Amino acid sequence: MKFSQSPIELHPLMDVIRRDRVIKARRQTPEERFAEAMEMTDFAFEVMASSVKDSYPDADAQTATGILRKRLKRLRTREDQGIFVPVGR
Repeated sequence: MKFSQSPIELHPLMDVIRRDRVIKARRQTPEERFAEAMEMTDFAFEVMASSVKDSYPDADAQTATGILRKRLKRLRTREDQGIFVPVGR
């Protein structure tokens, strides 16, 4: 796997981490893998929401949610157009 946006000196460490995660996932039940995926998704949304709050500290919850949805839509559009392709695809 190539890591195009990270410093080259980190690639060996990233490969080890990825290998360890694959080994761990192979030992898990489908239910455990699904639960972990949901936790990772929740964490990703928390990070994105924090980014919106940092960028728009005075935004109320409804406005912040709207901004987050626009960002997600923009990412989906870029992916659909082939401008942005997630790593691993």
